[in-house]
Amino acid sequence: MSSPPLEHRSIRTWRELFVASALLLALLLLTLPASPWEFDELMFAEGVRSYNPLNHHPPPPGYPLYMALAKLIALVVRNPYSSLVVLSVISSLVAFVSLSVAAAQILNDRTSGLMAAAILYLSPVMLIHSNLAFSDNPGLALLAISLLLAGRVDSRSGRLDGVLFALAASATVGVRPQLSVSVLPLLLVVLAQIRGRRKRTLMLSCFTLACLCWLFPMVAATGGPGQFLEFELGQARTFSAHDAVQSRTGYTLGQVAVRFIAHPWGPKWLSIPVLLLATLGMHRIIRSIRLRQVWPLAGATIPYLVFAILTMDPADAPRYSIPATMGVAIFAGAGIKRVSELAKEAAVGPLIVMAYAAGSFLYAGPFLVQRSSEPSPPVQAAEWADTHLPAGAVVLYDLSLKPHAEYLFRSFDVMRLDEGLARTAAAPGVPVYLLADGLSSRRGGMRFSWDDSDVYGKITRNHYRVVSLIRLPPDQRFVPRRGIWPFERDADGEEWQWLSSTAELALPPMNRAMAHLELALPRFSPISSNALTVYANGERAARKTISRGERTSMRVPLAEGWNVIRIESSSSFVPAAERGTSRDPRRLAVALLAIEQEGVR
Repeated sequence: MSSPPLEHRSIRTWRELFVASALLLALLLLTLPASPWEFDELMFAEGVRSYNPLNHHPPPPGYPLYMALAKLIALVVRNPYSSLVVLSVISSLVAFVSLSVAAAQILNDRTSGLMAAAILYLSPVMLIHSNLAFSDNPGLALLAISLLLAGRVDSRSGRLDGVLFALAASATVGVRPQLSVSVLPLLLVVLAQIRGRRKRTLMLSCFTLACLCWLFPMVAATGGPGQFLEFELGQARTFSAHDAVQSRTGYTLGQVAVRFIAHPWGPKWLSIPVLLLATLGMHRIIRSIRLRQVWPLAGATIPYLVFAILTMDPADAPRYSIPATMGVAIFAGAGIKRVSELAKEAAVGPLIVMAYAAGSFLYAGPFLVQRSSEPSPPVQAAEWADTHLPAGAVVLYDLSLKPHAEYLFRSFDVMRLDEGLARTAAAPGVPVYLLADGLSSRRGGMRFSWDDSDVYGKITRNHYRVVSLIRLPPDQRFVPRRGIWPFERDADGEEWQWLSSTAELALPPMNRAMAHLELALPRFSPISSNALTVYANGERAARKTISRGERTSMRVPLAEGWNVIRIESSSSFVPAAERGTSRDPRRLAVALLAIEQEGVR
């Protein structure tokens, strides 16, 4: 049974949309984070303070229009981070209303459109991300507006509809450039659906000119066209090497697809019903609704989802999948309407939405409560450091905590780990601390954490739930010279640095007699045993064979002054070359657990 025309529906649905928007606003305000948390939030906040794309303020690829909007809000709000949160809250409301109307336009039913928007914003991925200081929310709002306007552009519509669509599509890319993967196919679909060269030319011209308006400031900020091109090509190379390859270590393509398609909706008992409703809704749309209205939705979501599954970082999959979940939500809205029709009871639809909401809150609620009532672990660490670290302390950071260190630890001298070790190794009077992502078993470490939960591991990047602040005593400092990879940690706090087949480090003068090295060959290494030879200042000082799963200690005599320690391994491996799903291109040999100078000369 087909739905009556949309324009004949009662004003009652608009009242329902107003009430739903008010409830969403209350939800967004009640679940506001107590502090900054995620990696990008701090880089965006630095970008509001001072726009400098070359210094990753904000992160690549630059987000020029997003930064401009945030700077406008910051004129009133004053705080860079808070201005981004305000922008996200406003954007989420705009996205909710726009998506509801766009879905109603596609489905020819306002109630279905409202349920589609509600399902999306009650999903775990949106409960967690819809009020964070990210570009995703204004990007989604503009994408929903573009989809809404796309449904109104045809050969019979006026030129203004086409111009407004082109401007919204351009603004979407200016706010979140990654959404070009959605916007460009959407633009092509709309152009293909209209006749008339003049109208197409006008739309393309408006889109191009609008893009140039937000692009020029970013080109200027990066130093001109040449440097801008090199900046973007560098980002593309990083994306190709990390997101599309290295980040997929441990995942099969099927597992990646599940993370992008199912995880945004929660665990199986939440996601499977939504995906089944979306499948039912897709069948209903194909059979009973004009496909012309569906093609823009397909253009805006399907290419993006395919691109995401094939190239984007699986750790960020739920968040990165948000543009595609918009399509799933619209299909689910149609599916809910179909179930209501089959049950011959209009109340069934709202009951389905409320049941899903209850399950989603049950799943994500404990984390949301903690996030809104307690500072994030990096902020906890910064607050503790402000009151406990001595004057003149140097804070080194893991790479994943670089923005947190730069933004939150401004009262300290903040340095990258390898740079900081090189500058402080020979300065025993300078107190040095390491800001580490994860639990550390090192002596003298302070731990700051949130509770562990399935929602944290499934919906977030699963970083920063535990942060450690570790004192690095002078006798444990060294300068990496070659073949030493960054720190890694497991859930139990075990900490190590992989060494290549030849690794070299320098120990500062401490007037100590020996260097004590602890090494291990992890159980997951494909090498059954490895013969290690340690050289001190070019002279062989120790030799030992270590078996898989074994730890060993080696002591090396030290001379006066600086000492150069070289560790050579007889065997090594490249994880990407081994069987399995690893794409790690590093050459690894043995794990360094600790090194310490001991004894008095």
